[in-house]
Amino acid sequence: MTAPTGPEQGRLEATCLCGDSFVSCDVPDDDERAELDDWHAAHERCTAELDVPVPPGASADGWALTDESGRRMRALTWGTPFDTDAVGLEIGGLQSEAGPWSRTILMYASEGQELTASDARALSVKLVEAADALDRLDGINTG
Repeated sequence: MTAPTGPEQGRLEATCLCGDSFVSCDVPDDDERAELDDWHAAHERCTAELDVPVPPGASADGWALTDESGRRMRALTWGTPFDTDAVGLEIGGLQSEAGPWSRTILMYASEGQELTASDARALSVKLVEAADALDRLDGINTG
């Protein structure tokens, strides 16, 4: 994680999987080396492997997100998307490093996306399909 940038400079640089980084001055002193050690210790949990099972039927991304308290999160998806030409739909959610997860219908569109009447009708059909699929995943009988 730490690599000097030049043989005579000895600058210390490190980047964590969480996106945080540490950079020393060109000639680091003992205090900066101690700061780097502290930085590594603080980020040790970012690289630790988590043994958290993926929810049944889901696909999971890596632990690339964090919640407001700093706990790692990962994105989840179930099944295939329910996209229209104008809007993307999928069943997805988040899982925390502690194990709990959520599942909802996620909708994606470009900012300011406008829908024609035809787009809206196509979206309504796909929303019903996605809602039925979500109910099936949640064990709700949709009749």
